[in-house]
Amino acid sequence: MKPRKADDIIAVLKQKGFRQTSSHHKYLHLYMDETVTEIYTFISHGLGEYGNDLLFKVKKQLGFSNNQQFEDFLNCPMSYQEYLQMLHSNNKITLPSDDLSALPASKQKSNPTSKKR
Repeated sequence: MKPRKADDIIAVLKQKGFRQTSSHHKYLHLYMDETVTEIYTFISHGLGEYGNDLLFKVKKQLGFSNNQQFEDFLNCPMSYQEYLQMLHSNNKITLPSDDLSALPASKQKSNPTSKKR
């Protein structure tokens, strides 16, 4: 995998339904509607660029099983809906219905399961 700037990773995550909480590190949790899921990662504010070792850890935390899917996610060919379907197929989340198109368009950006915040 090619190195990535931490700020670029954060920007992609925010576009794909993640919300950031501030602390020593930048924690980003995936939301479906207003529900936080168990999918999360953190990005160190001190690192300007993430190399292979750290990208591998982020890839695993975000539920990806192969590098190509992760690259597609970061490069944006993978949509939010496709990401949710992939997580559902890998038994990482439960979707409210088998058909994501049933979600309102404004909510198609966020939709796994877990706890309300």
